Amino acid sequence: MQRMFTDKIHVNLHGNIYSEGKTYAGNIEYISNESTEYMISSSIKVSKDFMPPQMIQLSFLTPLGSSLNLKCNVICFVRSESEDKTLTMDMKVLNPPQQYMEFIETLKPSDLLKNWK
Repeated sequence: MQRMFTDKIHVNLHGNIYSEGKTYAGNIEYISNESTEYMISSSIKVSKDFMPPQMIQLSFLTPLGSSLNLKCNVICFVRSESEDKTLTMDMKVLNPPQQYMEFIETLKPSDLLKNWK
């Protein structure tokens, strides 16, 4: 399955995904802003039969220690072929809070920020 976004920034942030009353620890690998949409790619370890729902909650701490809680729409997902049972999901952040948008801007070089607004 093809990734949904191209202008992505590689990050390595630990976070939690909340889905259907369960918590899954994972890693946020990419963050992107495609015009007015904010996208995130994250991997979690799950059972082989786990199917992600369309809507999930994602929480993580920024490198400065701010806690962010985001409501996301799962766009696509890919299961690893290995034994580690990793599921990688591309998600669209719904109604991103101002704190999240400010965090995103810290990840881009200042000369590219103009193109992100």
